[in-house]
Amino acid sequence: MRVKQKHMVSIIEMCPKCVMGKRNLTKVIYSDLRSKAKGCNMKTKDKRDYIIEFYAKQIETIPFVSSDGVKFHIADAYICPLCLRTYAIGNTELTLEHVPPESVGGKPILITCKACNSNRGADIDVYLMNELEIVHNFNHLDTIPQKTRLAFNGVEINAQTTFSKTDGFTFMICPGNNNPIEFEGFMTETKNAKGGYGIKLVANITNRKRDYDLANIALLKSAYLMAFHELGYMYVLNANMNIIRNQIQNQKKDVIGKAFIIDSKNGVLENLSNGVYYAQLNNIGCVIVVMELKLRQSEIKHRKAIVLPHPKDSHGQIYSELSQLIGKIVNVRILGPATHIPV
Repeated sequence: MRVKQKHMVSIIEMCPKCVMGKRNLTKVIYSDLRSKAKGCNMKTKDKRDYIIEFYAKQIETIPFVSSDGVKFHIADAYICPLCLRTYAIGNTELTLEHVPPESVGGKPILITCKACNSNRGADIDVYLMNELEIVHNFNHLDTIPQKTRLAFNGVEINAQTTFSKTDGFTFMICPGNNNPIEFEGFMTETKNAKGGYGIKLVANITNRKRDYDLANIALLKSAYLMAFHELGYMYVLNANMNIIRNQIQNQKKDVIGKAFIIDSKNGVLENLSNGVYYAQLNNIGCVIVVMELKLRQSEIKHRKAIVLPHPKDSHGQIYSELSQLIGKIVNVRILGPATHIPV
């Protein structure tokens, strides 16, 4: 089956018996990909075309089975790992995806469709960047002035905030950074205040939209894509990964719970390098993705460990277990790097 330009088809199901015979294919393919791309300063279009072509060759080896039981193969196509829509390899809707997001130090290592790349960036990735910026700003209030909004008796203006251990918070107000009418109104309100009694000054230091849950969903998406980078289509086309895609696409729903991020300083995880690992949490098989995030303006690295289902975890058992372990010590056992799908 060949996919025509700008035509999309839905993946039905992989043939499980045939797939098991291909379990080591991913290891060979990604080894080849890294050896060719390592040290290579490809142009954006060349890199995009190379990745698409490379994964298209992997897709050709995967047997699918239709709803009526007919086996078939897909040629000259790329499957977006997030939405599983299938595109012809020349489709301009396929775009380079930074993993993790570029704003937190990610590199363009994968291809997703334009809709997934743009929508997920606006829906969730921005909250991951905001969360790290909020942490960064509070850690550097003593050295870097932060933009803020001051509210006094219902009148708001722009300001800058600095902090020192001796003087506390200092707010700097510049007329040039404010609407003249708003600035005059603010100054009038403060001058008319009688000794400050009963007056409340509110400062929004973060000046960022904040949603901790959406920031974590962005981490989940990055971990899922990193797992795809290591294990390929054999992993993401596994029906057991449907709950992850469902959670990424329905950010406001509680599909897998909130316990999929574990302490990266937990015992054996502390010394692990960035990567994808097979592991056991309290004797339940899973995949752990370790990654570092870093803002452009900061030297601080934020280390995260995200838990994904094992290819054989058909009921999301790992998340049921983790939900029972919130606030408790998690027994983690690393089995080794995830380089292929186990039998």
